[in-house]
Amino acid sequence: MPGSGKGRQALTGRFDHNRILNATAREVLKPLGLVRKGRSRTWLDDRGWWIGIVEFAPHGWMRGTFLTVAVDWLWHERDHLAYSVGGRVEHLFGEPPYEDFVEAKDEEQFRTAVRGLTMRAAEEVEGYRRRFSTVEEAAGYLREHGDEDFWQAFDAGVVCGLLGRAGEARRWFERVAGYQGRFDWMLSARERAGELVALLDDPDAFRREIRAAIRRRRATLGLDPETELDGAIDPEKLERSWRTTTRRLEAARALLTGTTAEDPESGTLAAYEDYLTHNELELALDELEGVGKLDGRPPGFWRELLAAAENMGLREHAARYRVRLGRRSAG
Repeated sequence: MPGSGKGRQALTGRFDHNRILNATAREVLKPLGLVRKGRSRTWLDDRGWWIGIVEFAPHGWMRGTFLTVAVDWLWHERDHLAYSVGGRVEHLFGEPPYEDFVEAKDEEQFRTAVRGLTMRAAEEVEGYRRRFSTVEEAAGYLREHGDEDFWQAFDAGVVCGLLGRAGEARRWFERVAGYQGRFDWMLSARERAGELVALLDDPDAFRREIRAAIRRRRATLGLDPETELDGAIDPEKLERSWRTTTRRLEAARALLTGTTAEDPESGTLAAYEDYLTHNELELALDELEGVGKLDGRPPGFWRELLAAAENMGLREHAARYRVRLGRRSAG
């Protein structure tokens, strides 16, 4: 019909790409429990103590979308969403120099591309849900990435404090204090780290403070201030997990028979025993690994360390031990 929307679209070749994007995101993401943020191109996955973010970010002058999938830890008291883990998803369907951008060239092409894009977003969301289903699993990730930047170190300190690992948390917060810089946000974070360090010797007080911070942040973002943090930290589950890890570490220690080479720079059994006594299980693992590197250890030693690392969610540690076991199998 002359003058109709379809007629104008046919004449101009233009179409409402935002409508296609929002409709497809609603079809794919809403059944997973995500909620659209107002009328924006952002969808939120509320996990209680963290929030997942799916953002279909626009280009400055081209019609289409980027895809960002990230996690925001809610113990940070700020009035906006931020990417604590994750970010722009790379290697999508675009062509150089816009490999990470899906351009809205024509309606059929864009519908197909957006379907693939939202399915990729769903996969990323499910991946973060699995990886960060509990605070302990989040700790495994953050402890392995805490050396990468200021905020990763801060977050590693928080999760270790939540798990009652005071010595390890203190070490991460000391790293935060050691960063150079006089930016206001950095000074504020260092001050906050100092406040949290003062609570580390009372795990219940530390957890109450983090719960309160999460509730305040949720209220600021317009979310229900009640949180599932208590469910994420199951004391009985933590105790069982600690016992399993300790049993694996002690089994590995038992395989260090006879004369064992030690180097304070790599690892010592005395340091291992000290860390184990104080429930600093990752540090105890590092000490055993260091001792094991100095002289030949049987495959059983590395298998026990692998089991301990997997139980703590330490993926990079586990990958190293698999490499060692593979080398021994090949030999």
